[in-house]
Amino acid sequence: MSVTAKCSCGRSIVAKDAAAGKRVRCPVCSEPVRMPLLEAEETEDEYDMPPARLPRKRTSRKPQPAPSSRLPMIIGGIGGVSMLILGVIVWMVSGPRNQADNVQSPLIDATSSLNAAPPAALPATTSAVTPAASSSADTDYATARTQFQTRLIRKSGSPQPGEPVVAPPGTTLMSYMSGDLQLPAILGLPGGTGRHPAVVFLHGGFAFGDGDWDMSLPFINAGFAVMTPILRGENQQPGNFTLYYDEVDDVLAATDALVRHPQINPDRVFIAGHSAGGTLATLACLTSPRFRAAASFSGTMDIETGISGQSALVVFNPVDPKEIQMRSPLYFATSFKCPARLFHGVNEDFFAEQTQITARLAKASGLDVEHLIVPGDHFTSVTPATAQTIEFFRSKL
Repeated sequence: MSVTAKCSCGRSIVAKDAAAGKRVRCPVCSEPVRMPLLEAEETEDEYDMPPARLPRKRTSRKPQPAPSSRLPMIIGGIGGVSMLILGVIVWMVSGPRNQADNVQSPLIDATSSLNAAPPAALPATTSAVTPAASSSADTDYATARTQFQTRLIRKSGSPQPGEPVVAPPGTTLMSYMSGDLQLPAILGLPGGTGRHPAVVFLHGGFAFGDGDWDMSLPFINAGFAVMTPILRGENQQPGNFTLYYDEVDDVLAATDALVRHPQINPDRVFIAGHSAGGTLATLACLTSPRFRAAASFSGTMDIETGISGQSALVVFNPVDPKEIQMRSPLYFATSFKCPARLFHGVNEDFFAEQTQITARLAKASGLDVEHLIVPGDHFTSVTPATAQTIEFFRSKL
């Protein structure tokens, strides 16, 4: 069965019956839409029910059981009450899930052609985001990566279509090696001579497209060089799409190529990204001490809450907890290797809890990580977040 609702933008949204009564995010305009409840199924017409029978009047009292036969009933009753009390305690400790867990993640930008049709639903997630269950505080993320290899259940390029990369005006294309993959990157330099501080800026979505480079221009205008790497499987590049895992290796390999550029100051390299790029920027600064500071704009910190309804993205076993954890910054919140600012828009409730918990766990370990809410939605929030990030990066030069 499925349920259907219509967004205010006019788009019809179809989801499996598990989404009934929940909010999902419109794949076109990203607005949350409440899915209708399932209609109750009629099992038997009330007029077909047999007439109720009145109880016959009893003429004698029912014999009372002997004391010895009452004992099992008394014990059973005590056990039932105990189980009820235990269930209430467990519910109070775990707490109800936040309503934001029912909102679909904007993992793919609303403008991408991948959203041309409603995505097939995945099984609902089974655990709430809670600090007690969400941090692998005793394990460093970089160390964990050396002990883990993702297992793909489907091998292909990015699920988001993309054209071959052409350098925007005023930029140059450079290449970098990530393992045995040769991949391109776009480099823009500010005016002036000498070596410049640089920002590795990771685009949103899963293909570089129109408007992505414009998002990074404020950094160039502020005196930073900017490099945007194209990752494996994107824009018809070689390699398999892995959703936030092997792509981290690409980001770090591109950074290594950037610091070798003669016009880049290798000791003044920062990283930032939007949406999917924000998640990767966070994972990269959990992995490497290369960066002086990092910023995430609407990045997903716990992908278990973000893959529901996004089956095209899930190329690994989604019920394997290790596959989820290794792609989720929240689980390694004590592994930040540089100061970081985690932004999202005031209208993006989906990101609020998971980002707040990630920052809180990091700060509890003495790390310089802040959760910041700025005006706007998934796209309009980028402008104020970028302005704050530029000032933040300048303070770390």
